[in-house]
Formats: sequence, C-alpha cells, structure tokens
Amino acid sequence: MANRKVSIIEKVKREDGTWTNLRIKIPKAKPNGKGLYLKYRRTGKYYLLWREGGQRRYHPVPGSLSDAITAKEQKEQYLASVAKSLKVEDPIEGRTRLTISAAIDEFLSTLIGRGNTVPLYGSNLRQFQCSTSGFSSARVLAAARCAPLAAPAQPC
Repeated sequence: MANRKVSIIEKVKREDGTWTNLRIKIPKAKPNGKGLYLKYRRTGKYYLLWREGGQRRYHPVPGSLSDAITAKEQKEQYLASVAKSLKVEDPIEGRTRLTISAAIDEFLSTLIGRGNTVPLYGSNLRQFQCSTSGFSSARVLAAARCAPLAAPAQPC
C-alpha cells in the first residue's frame, strides 16, 4: 500500500544560530469554521514532507500555517487518489509563477476603456516588460516603484 501521509514541518532557527526542523501539530480550527485561532496565525518556513518509494520528499509552502494546512490536505487527497490508481494532477506541480508577459496579456484582455486608454496601458506595460528583461525580481520591483507613466513607446 502506498504511503498517503503528509506532514508539515517548520524550519526554525535556534538560539545558538543553527536551524532545525520541527513537526507541526495541526491546531484545532474555530468552532464556526472560520479558520484558525489568532495564536496559530503566523508565517514561517513551512515544508510538506511525504515519502515516495521509500525516499523523503520535501516541498516548500510559502505563506502562513493555514496555507500549509490547505496544501497538506490537497497533497493527501492526491496521494490517496494515486493509491487508488486514479489519474489526477498533482496540486504541487501545478503551482508555477506567472511571467510578466503572461500577466500583461491577462491584464490587457480584461481591461476596458475609452479612447486610447487600452493602447496606452499596453504600450507602457510592454515598455516596462522590455526594461525589466534580464533583471532580478528585486530590481524589477524597485524600478516599478520609481517609474513614471510614459507616452507610448516603440516595441522592443
């Protein structure tokens, strides 16, 4: 029988400066079903831990403990489905970052406006895309905070 258990571990820094992994017990939710109590709402370095073929597998979970609990439940459902020989998509594998060009295309497809609003937005966003190609994400964010809106520019 395949292993269907998933654990949540948190990477914690000790007082002596070394890092250790601690297993997280799943806290009880509020009785009304509206999430966790305030003392459990914390961010940290959470990882999902499960076994595949006798080997430990780790996957980082960005965000809070409630995000890690949700990811744990999804992964357990996935492993149970695989154990029953069902073909389902792994919820962890489907999480990829959106590229700037895909985000621009998605934003422009939902944008409505009069006159030259849509072309001006498109031009400015494409200029931003050209100016950020090859930069790290920290430099892109810094440039986005400082960049004024410009007139339409030529595509790069």
